Amino acid sequence: MIREHHARPATFVALVLASVHAEAQVRLDPIWQSRMVLQRDTTVVVGGSAKPQALVRIVGEWGGSGETRAGADGRFALELPTGPAGGPHQVRVVEDAGAGASSFQLDDVWLGDVWIASGQSNMEMPMGHLHAGYPGVVDWEAEVAAASNPMVRLCTVENRVSASPLVAMDGAWLPATPESVRNFSAVGWYFAQRLQAEAHVPIGIVAADWGGTPIEAWMPAKALREVGGFGEQLDELQSMVDDPAARAEVEARQLAQWRAGFEEKEAGVRAAWQAPLFDDSQWREVQVPAPLPLGYGEHDGTVWLRRVVDIPEHWAGSALRLEFGAIDDCDTTWWNGVQVGETMEPGSWNSPRRYALPPDLVKAGRAVVAVRVLDTAGAGGITGHWSSCKLVKEDSGEERRLHGFWKVAIGSALADLPPRPSRLELGPWTPSALYNGMLAPLAGLRPRGAIWYQGESNRARADQYRRLFPALVRSWREAMSSDLAFYAVQIAPFGYGGDKGETGELRDAQRSILNLPRTGLASTLDVGDPADIHPKRKREVGERLARMALVDLHGLKGVSRGGPVPVDCLRKIDEIAVRFAQAEGGLKAKSAMIAGFEGQCDDGKWRPLEGEIAGDEILLHGASLPSGVVAVRYGFGPVDVATFTNQEGWPSIAFRMAVQP
Repeated sequence: MIREHHARPATFVALVLASVHAEAQVRLDPIWQSRMVLQRDTTVVVGGSAKPQALVRIVGEWGGSGETRAGADGRFALELPTGPAGGPHQVRVVEDAGAGASSFQLDDVWLGDVWIASGQSNMEMPMGHLHAGYPGVVDWEAEVAAASNPMVRLCTVENRVSASPLVAMDGAWLPATPESVRNFSAVGWYFAQRLQAEAHVPIGIVAADWGGTPIEAWMPAKALREVGGFGEQLDELQSMVDDPAARAEVEARQLAQWRAGFEEKEAGVRAAWQAPLFDDSQWREVQVPAPLPLGYGEHDGTVWLRRVVDIPEHWAGSALRLEFGAIDDCDTTWWNGVQVGETMEPGSWNSPRRYALPPDLVKAGRAVVAVRVLDTAGAGGITGHWSSCKLVKEDSGEERRLHGFWKVAIGSALADLPPRPSRLELGPWTPSALYNGMLAPLAGLRPRGAIWYQGESNRARADQYRRLFPALVRSWREAMSSDLAFYAVQIAPFGYGGDKGETGELRDAQRSILNLPRTGLASTLDVGDPADIHPKRKREVGERLARMALVDLHGLKGVSRGGPVPVDCLRKIDEIAVRFAQAEGGLKAKSAMIAGFEGQCDDGKWRPLEGEIAGDEILLHGASLPSGVVAVRYGFGPVDVATFTNQEGWPSIAFRMAVQP
């Protein structure tokens, strides 16, 4: 463990003694907290607020200091030099407004390496069980119990969208303990744990992630305009800043029109499935909470769930609370035919539901709960933990459990319902909204690097992703640190329904960042789950990302940086040879057959090719004549798995390459 205790500089001691210990009016932006890690050997930019024109001084116990004056609006941004890895340190913040000084200090601050962990649900997925969608990693109870490292500090940025870049974010820095690790990003934790153990420096890992979100939401507006294709949405986003009242009025009108059309078209409402006397005896029974079963779960649109609840006499006339945990994606909920709550915002699939029942609706005897689930993609249903599905008496805390068997029926298909208006919508899918709300406040940290696991939500737009992904990396480097290292994860095998090659195209599009320096791409072809878009094997993912950082940034020798990387694809007399780097000692078969390869022939069609290992090459042949094969690809099927590795057991990424003469 690093314990570099430096003698406190005289300047630091003088400030402590001279400061008037009045309540400090100077405030730092929320990311700057006790117990945090500051990026070592650089200059961070500390933001905050103070009295207008006040002189603000910040002094780190390691010897770094800086000062500036707050502007007329009270805002300031101060450059603070850091030093070598070590700690714990105190950081003193002093405001001199001319009539005395106010001050406070941050404690238990370490100098080390700061990393951002970002992306969608596979980065968001925590170590421990949260609900059916996030069931926890492999052996999560034992993994969490053993997760303790005071040299790793965790910070989770609260989900937030914004029409313009923010300076503040919500989130707390915590030492890694079983309690803090349990709900932290599993990929982020495994990455930080391995990196700290081998690099021997404090690691600060900041998780800024949101399930189900597209790449464009995580990019600044400037970068999106340079790529093109988002101008109209960005112009409308700017209108939210320029005239928010007018924008809100238009949005409210559009949403009201959409809801009216939605209710008019939705089959269940037309048939009064929410009514307490509706006869649901012919409906099938399903277990709740749980993802909807086959025949219902793959239906995109509305699915209805009903259940009878017995209300005791002493509950009559009492205020109750209806809770379900998470519902994927949206819902409208009725109690005895009266709508008592709904959550219709996009991106709400992971949000717990809590709806109040006023006393006048609570009668003794039979009551019917009806929940209309609106599923927009993937699995759907009431997916929270069984303990979160309940009815609670507010004044006493008494509960009636609602888990068990419910009646279920399919309502309307998504294609038959009017599309939700999106032009003026501010949500987690809005271009630049997550960058503005969750990443812009982190820029002053000057992080050492970022890890990224995202792509599923852009699967149908691989050509666009090929342009967006390197633009994201460049834009983060411009905002945060020019030498920011960036390591990403290729999306894992999963049985997407109706896949026509979109999965493989997206995996190949993710390779676009490899043309930039200080980047890497980790394969997950051996750790996916065709039945679960959130595979539980997250240790391998985090540790593969950490290996890249250890080799690139910490000089780790004698090991491979990652899995085999294709470097050329050559036509030979009667076969095609794909040669790989990072294959010291030769490639190794992972299955009886080297499968997963396809060749594109002169007619444009892709046909399977058989492979065999020859040192650091895969030799391909098949029914198609080699002379007719113009390109080769590997790992393009949605559920394709790794069939070969290097000698360390690391799989190759999925790829496509032209065949050279």
